[in-house]
Amino acid sequence: MKHNLGLKILALAVAIIIWLQIILMDEHQSKVNLELRLVQSTTADTLRPQPKKILCQVQGKGLDILKLYFSRAYVEMSASDYWAGNDKNFRIVNMPENIKVNFINVIPPPPY
Repeated sequence: MKHNLGLKILALAVAIIIWLQIILMDEHQSKVNLELRLVQSTTADTLRPQPKKILCQVQGKGLDILKLYFSRAYVEMSASDYWAGNDKNFRIVNMPENIKVNFINVIPPPPY
């Protein structure tokens, strides 16, 4: 039993690497929190608590979604659209060119 321990650990490590490779190369639809920057704010908007992140629904390969999570990309959105719950008017800024994901929509939190 003790003689095979190293071989078992090696087999487990190889199995995990193969599993990760398969998972990260498949197409996925996922939700990722990205930094949110509101533009065109009015004085009424500054009285509300300013959100730091927004939930984005994305579709792409697992590796690209993982790269997006660790990138410096952020969502730029009009403050009026954000507070109205309009999830169609947004812009992704600082998106690296080698990340191929489709942004389906952003999911603003429910109004207070």
